[in-house]
Amino acid sequence: MYAAIFKQHVQRPGIALLNPLILKKDPYFSNTGNPNLKPVLINNIGFEYSRFKKTAIALGLNYIFSKNTIQRITQNRTTPLY
Repeated sequence: MYAAIFKQHVQRPGIALLNPLILKKDPYFSNTGNPNLKPVLINNIGFEYSRFKKTAIALGLNYIFSKNTIQRITQNRTTPLY
C-alpha cells in the first residue's frame, strides 16, 4: 500500500513573545517581546509504503520545512541597564 501525505499547520506565538514591554529582572538582564511576530507555517510532506504478507515491511520518507520561524536573540551586557 502506498500513501502520499501532506500536512500543514500553523503555530502562533504566545502572549509573552508578543508583549512589547521591557521586563527588567536585574541590572544586567532584560526581556521584551516583538508585537510584529507572524505565525509559523509548518509543512510536512511524506511518502509511505507498507506491505503485510508473510513479513511486514514499512518504509517512510518525510520532509518538514517551515516559514517565519521564531528565534530568540540574546545579548551580553557589561554595563547595567539602570
